[in-house]
Amino acid sequence: MTDTAELEKLFPHRERVKKPQTNADKIREMSDEELAKLIGSMIDHEYCDYKGCIVKQSGLCGFPDIGCDEAALKWLKQEAKDEQS
Repeated sequence: MTDTAELEKLFPHRERVKKPQTNADKIREMSDEELAKLIGSMIDHEYCDYKGCIVKQSGLCGFPDIGCDEAALKWLKQEAKDEQS
C-alpha cells in the first residue's frame, strides 16, 4: 500500500484538498485558558445553581469569589476521572 509521501512523489502537482475545520477542531486547538473562558462565558449566572454545571459538580464553583472562568480553568487542569458506565 502506498503512503502519503509516496503519493506526493508520484503526483507532485496534485492539489491537496483541505478538509474544512469543524467547531470541534477549533475547540481541540484551544489553550486551557481559552477553553476556560469559553466555558465561563456559557454559564448563565441567573441559573448558577444548575445541577448540570461541570464546575458546580466539581466542587470548584466559587462564583463570585473567583469567577466562573477561573473555576473552569481549575477544573480543566484537574486529572480526569475515568467514568465508565
